Amino acid sequence: MGDGYKIAFWHDTWLRDCPIRVQFPTLYSMCRDEEALVADYYIHGEWDIDFRKSLESNGSRGAGSFVRVPARCPVGGGPTG
Repeated sequence: MGDGYKIAFWHDTWLRDCPIRVQFPTLYSMCRDEEALVADYYIHGEWDIDFRKSLESNGSRGAGSFVRVPARCPVGGGPTG
């Protein structure tokens, strides 16, 4: 995957067999930046995905499985901020 600066987090197929927006449509509808790159969300070796609403307060189904998915696929040479 490289450093994630050329891969659209929500739109490209980089994790599993379809875009994340298709795998988790409710979470996609709550994201702040629909055009974010993988590198935008992978900061200092950790995933930091920004949503309009808190996932806990919204009771989003699938949030737990979503959080585990990118954890299995760290970005090589992530941005330093």
